[in-house]
Amino acid sequence: MTAAKLLKAARRLADRPYEVEYVKERTVDGKRQVVVARHPQLPGCMAQGDSPEEATSQLDEARIEYIASLLEASLPVPDPTNAHLSPAGPRRMK
Repeated sequence: MTAAKLLKAARRLADRPYEVEYVKERTVDGKRQVVVARHPQLPGCMAQGDSPEEATSQLDEARIEYIASLLEASLPVPDPTNAHLSPAGPRRMK
């Protein structure tokens, strides 16, 4: 699969409604609080931002890269658990 086709397939799969969980955490130096967003169905796929909106935007890009890496390695891409929901998927703060 060419890089362009791989990215196109990753974007298509990433548009599915993956659940998003948010957690507020402190930076390593303890000076700031950030929001960490992650997809439970995609272990290790996470991003952070100063707000849930920023974390979500970063997570959208991370999800595409994560799925592209799975496709490149010929590994299965987990299905979202909530496929009946909107493309944004459910969102919850922990």
